[in-house]
Amino acid sequence: MRNTFKVTPIILAGGSGTRLWPVSRGTMPKQFCKISNADSLFQQTVKRISNADLFNAPVVVLNEEHKDIVDEQMKEVGIAPRLLVCEPMGRDTAAAIGLAVSLLDAPEEDVALVLPSDHHIDNQGEFEDVVRQANYAAIDGKTIVTFGIKPTRPETGYGYIRAGEQRGSLNIHDLDIFLEKPDKDLAEELIKDERIFWNAGIFMFHPRLVEEEIKINVPPLYLQVKKAISHGKHEGHVFYPDSWLFEGIVPISFDYAVMEKTSHAAVVPADLLWSDMGSWEAVWERNEKDQDENSTIGETYCENTSGSLVISDGPAVAVSGLTDVVVVAQNDAILVTSKNDTQLVKNLVGQMKVKNINLVENNAKLSSHWGQRTVLHNAGSHQVATLTILPNRELSDQNHSLDQKSLFVKSGCVFFASDNKFEKISANQRIEIDANMRFSLQNHSDEPVEIIEVQQSEVTDRTGFQYHPSYCPAQYSSNATNSA
Repeated sequence: MRNTFKVTPIILAGGSGTRLWPVSRGTMPKQFCKISNADSLFQQTVKRISNADLFNAPVVVLNEEHKDIVDEQMKEVGIAPRLLVCEPMGRDTAAAIGLAVSLLDAPEEDVALVLPSDHHIDNQGEFEDVVRQANYAAIDGKTIVTFGIKPTRPETGYGYIRAGEQRGSLNIHDLDIFLEKPDKDLAEELIKDERIFWNAGIFMFHPRLVEEEIKINVPPLYLQVKKAISHGKHEGHVFYPDSWLFEGIVPISFDYAVMEKTSHAAVVPADLLWSDMGSWEAVWERNEKDQDENSTIGETYCENTSGSLVISDGPAVAVSGLTDVVVVAQNDAILVTSKNDTQLVKNLVGQMKVKNINLVENNAKLSSHWGQRTVLHNAGSHQVATLTILPNRELSDQNHSLDQKSLFVKSGCVFFASDNKFEKISANQRIEIDANMRFSLQNHSDEPVEIIEVQQSEVTDRTGFQYHPSYCPAQYSSNATNSA
């Protein structure tokens, strides 16, 4: 048995988090949002595996669209990735894990730890202890260990697992059975059984074992992942699988593809004060509360209200005479729901995808390496937003074919660079940007630059104006050249 442990984390950061709408959207899913903590859930996950005596640098599997967010948030917490695997589109967790283990050139003695990026864990010491326990079981190269969380309530939004016989003196058990998300009555019965645990979606195994299990249990996915890798490309510490080949993968979860079929599954009980933060009720449970059990963030006012979550990132919100409600206000959208029904937010998002996809895909406020963009008004053929470009940062843009932009510098000064122009634009001056113009905005000063953006399009449809983020953070260069 080994005296030292070295674990390679695989962080799955490609989820959408629709149940936390309107904060979580396509351009900024919940794992990257900073809702009630200085760190996002993704950053909390990265910091969770920062113990260099126990963990190697992580592999992060993410949506290609969010690469710049991942880069910036990892820099903020001071942890560099071993590898970023940029999926062109989501194909569920079996494909994501298949990509990671196929690309991971792990030593024979090292094991991998799969972590979703949107979980909250309070007990760091217990987490590391459970990792060590699981490592003892997984190190033989013949066991896939999943973490089981002891239920604290009859939760209908989680999957469940039942543990079997204990393996020797270790707190490791055979995995008896997986159970789908139950209704409330069944959940109340399940949590009475001491062998029942929530399925946390955290796994530990040797990469070659799981690669072989995927090959045996889902051969088409295995072959398609291998093809997407062989036709993909490395750019430094980033890997891009072939987009066309990856799109051909049929989505399936790792649980369905491997864990429910393998004969190598085991479970380690974990007392981690854990939540998958999959609903606004879960956010309320984790947040600090006042004497009336209300949790509030932003400019909010509560009168004769109890047991509620009230959040505003825009307008002032006042709530009176209500119990157990959730109110979440953004610049462009407001959610009001019963605290006990927040799992149904996913159904509302489904309606929006049909009627107004912009509300689902685009965040009103989007932070990036260069600064922040906040939508103030979105109506039909035009959109008004504010841009904040941080000191010594640069914003590069490829303007869309039918869109025209007017940029009014509210404060500070910015250097505007295009194919045929380079000029300094000071406060109270305007920049007119034609369709298809490539350009960059460079802030060479030590103060942020504030800009008002008016974007116009000749094309509208029943969903209104569609804004597709095209800002790409570029490393600031003191040479002040056009880097768009």
